[in-house]
Amino acid sequence: MGFNSEGAEVVAARLRRRPSGLIVGGNLGKNKATPEETALDDYAAAYRLIAPQVDYIALNVSSPNTPGLRNLQAPKALDPLLAGMLALRKEMGLEAQPLLLKLAPDLAFEDLDAIVEVAVSSGISGLIATNTTLDRSIVSAMNHDKVLAWGQGGLSGRGLAAKARAVRLRLLQALDGRLPLVACGGIGSGADVAQALKDGAVLAQIYSALIFKGPALVGRIHQELPHLMNTEP
Repeated sequence: MGFNSEGAEVVAARLRRRPSGLIVGGNLGKNKATPEETALDDYAAAYRLIAPQVDYIALNVSSPNTPGLRNLQAPKALDPLLAGMLALRKEMGLEAQPLLLKLAPDLAFEDLDAIVEVAVSSGISGLIATNTTLDRSIVSAMNHDKVLAWGQGGLSGRGLAAKARAVRLRLLQALDGRLPLVACGGIGSGADVAQALKDGAVLAQIYSALIFKGPALVGRIHQELPHLMNTEP
């Protein structure tokens, strides 16, 4: 699908007309042609327009469909990006609004540990794990050649579940309760959500499952969760 958008100005105008009673987040990334060295300028420009219209912001440094974007996960690049965005949040009087960092499932565990320390020390609100993967080994043998023929891009859906969970577990271990983590990636049922919450995530997100199972999936998950979590509704 790419990381496509009509642009922050168009999105902000649309958000001003959104229905009340919904929790809406903004997912921000740099433009395709913007060098990594000036990525903060893009994030800041989008934040100024989008943040006042939403309930939380996800800083997306992990989409595999924007060249160079994932390089911003390196601590040397991530530290100034987070500092700049947190300073902007304070400048705009939005300190109470969660600012989350969305990470990729393709990082080495030692890199995840380093990112956690940068995130915790920065003062950011929490992490989202994970985005889509470039790993073609998650594709079944039946579909492997077809997916390879499609070319580059991130893969999501059921095949991502095990990889995403392994990354989340490592992040939760490294975080040790210092920041909340939102689980996503391969989640498509009440059982998946219950597992993520029992692992230690505070929230769960779904994306591909909405395509395959429709928006009624959200209601079904909420009906299933009390039983699966062995708690009262």
